[in-house]
Amino acid sequence: MNDTELKELLGYCQSDGRICPNPNYWEGMFKRFRSEESYMRDTFPPNPLILGGWWASDDDEKRLRFLTHIYWAYKHNIFEQTKRYIERLDNDKWYGRYAAHEVTLDKIKEEYKKWEEYGG
Repeated sequence: MNDTELKELLGYCQSDGRICPNPNYWEGMFKRFRSEESYMRDTFPPNPLILGGWWASDDDEKRLRFLTHIYWAYKHNIFEQTKRYIERLDNDKWYGRYAAHEVTLDKIKEEYKKWEEYGG
């Protein structure tokens, strides 16, 4: 695992107007986090923006949350599993097909740092 793989996956997740997986698939990815040791130690990311969060957030917020979930997986040694899950999603499993603001790795790291400071 290295920064190059992370950057490639983040780029893929923003290509072709992708915002995030549709809610059921985003939740499917997130559920995998719950079995990880770091999640059990209360170092977990905020929930995906699904259900009420879906309607209360805009596309930029959804994209940032999803990409920061990927970064969380990277930092907690479950990147490879997360990457495989994402790469197996067919195009019709993704939300968004138009350009939203691209999120940089620096912005993702900044968001992740907030999660750490506020305990997830």
